[in-house]
Amino acid sequence: MGKRREGREAAVQFLFQDDLNKTEAPVLPEALEEFWKLRESSARTRQFATELIHGVMEHHEAIDERIKKVTANYELHRIAPVDSNVLRVAIYEMLHTA
Repeated sequence: MGKRREGREAAVQFLFQDDLNKTEAPVLPEALEEFWKLRESSARTRQFATELIHGVMEHHEAIDERIKKVTANYELHRIAPVDSNVLRVAIYEMLHTA
């Protein structure tokens, strides 16, 4: 599996976990450390996934607003958490990475 694909998968998994547990910013490093203990990945994959995670969390509100604009008559909370996090990662990558 490619490192970027694996990184995206890890980012979606962490963001899903975060949705369920609502990790606050001050404990984010500890939450990430615990997450990586459970997932065996190369340093390169971890770095890419961590960049995605931080980026999505930093731009979370703006990304969710974009999703809401195109989901007419459909509330964001009704989208499955896995699906909404896949969308968040994809939108973040399209708008904020090279």
